Amino acid sequence: MEKYILCGIPMAEAAKSANMAVSTFSDHVARYQLEQESPKKQGPKAKAPFSKAMVRVILEYVDTHPVCAVDDVLSHCMEEDVDGLPSRVALQRWLQKNARFTFQRMKSFNVEPSIEAAHEHERQFNRLSARAEFEPDKNVVFVAEVAFLVNGRRTYPARSTESSSQTADVGDKKPHVCLLIAFDHTGIVTTASKSLEGRVTKDEFIQSVADIVAILDAEKRKDLFLGFDPLPAEVAAPVFQKAKEKGHTPFIFPAQVLAWNPAEYLVRDLLLCCNRQLSSGKRQSAEDCFDAVFETMSPSKCQDYIFLAFPSVTIEHLQTR
Repeated sequence: MEKYILCGIPMAEAAKSANMAVSTFSDHVARYQLEQESPKKQGPKAKAPFSKAMVRVILEYVDTHPVCAVDDVLSHCMEEDVDGLPSRVALQRWLQKNARFTFQRMKSFNVEPSIEAAHEHERQFNRLSARAEFEPDKNVVFVAEVAFLVNGRRTYPARSTESSSQTADVGDKKPHVCLLIAFDHTGIVTTASKSLEGRVTKDEFIQSVADIVAILDAEKRKDLFLGFDPLPAEVAAPVFQKAKEKGHTPFIFPAQVLAWNPAEYLVRDLLLCCNRQLSSGKRQSAEDCFDAVFETMSPSKCQDYIFLAFPSVTIEHLQTR
């Protein structure tokens, strides 16, 4: 059609050349000119994907609210000023696919440090961190043990009920899985996850620390600082002894500021990145969810967690990177 218009051929002659009636050819020319002059209609705009920030807000909410509806999650996202909120239907589909596993945090030990012990931990940490030889990005190993109640087949109704958005108290419930993590600026030192029938025992934790010390000893790494989350006194004493026997300096992070331990940032990323979908083949366990993420955690990523907890070392890091 374009060649007839560009060449300026008379309508009757062009229709004859195209073997068409003049009226039919005229209609084709009119439609062609309309299509060329009118802007093409665009299809529906593709919806923005769930951003990492949005996913973090959603997963942290469903982990701490073991019974909640899609409306509750949407309301929470609005309270957190999350951009690009999805529709209720889109969110429900996403949750049913990507949040079938949820992990509710709980304490590994029944007994927590006393108030006096917590204040002493804080004083000791402040003195230790002021020492010139204390270098978080060079000679500190960060250790954390976290326990979870696991729901492996979570569902999400559309509408909320009166009690659906309440944060559940774990009470006397026993954790389903416990995770031990040890890492430093060189990367993951060791991880161990185990299914539990009850809470972590004193002997189990002491053995876990002995395993960490043995790994460091095998790598001929000496004079390190080993940082732990708050421990009951009857657990801390033998754990500290194990570390000191190999020339390391153990300490406890203040309970009032969890973010002092870079392992807290690692755990948050672990819960964000682990695959929470139901496997179509073999039944997936919580340990499977975690192990796949640990394999991707590089030394540089571990260093980032350290810099988040200790911003004072960030400038030096950026200068030498």
